Amino acid sequence: MFEEINKKWSEGKYKSYRSYTSAWSKARSKIKELIDYEERNLMGGGVNNLQDIYDGLSAGYFKDSGTVKYGHGRKYFRKGGVDSQVREIVANYGALSMTRPDLIAMLKADKPQLVKELEALMDSMM
Repeated sequence: MFEEINKKWSEGKYKSYRSYTSAWSKARSKIKELIDYEERNLMGGGVNNLQDIYDGLSAGYFKDSGTVKYGHGRKYFRKGGVDSQVREIVANYGALSMTRPDLIAMLKADKPQLVKELEALMDSMM
């Protein structure tokens, strides 16, 4: 992408330096989106769900502090309160339990009581 942008610049196809730097900025954003997509799907996906659970447990602190990459942050949980934390944790646990039992096992090793309660909730819902 950057080679193509530089080629267009050298050929005079940009009207201004600002449009040239804007093209670079757009290309960087596109690359960041692609990296994020690949990271989310790393090792079969689900890492974002697991991190989202931890962010929910911390009421958004982990996302804001950089402890996890995926989540919503404190502002989101401040608006919804404890209910939003519960919804977030349950939704992500449900997704993981169907797609990534290995990540559930990791969560269980760290938070056994949480997983026990979530398993009981899932059983009652079924």
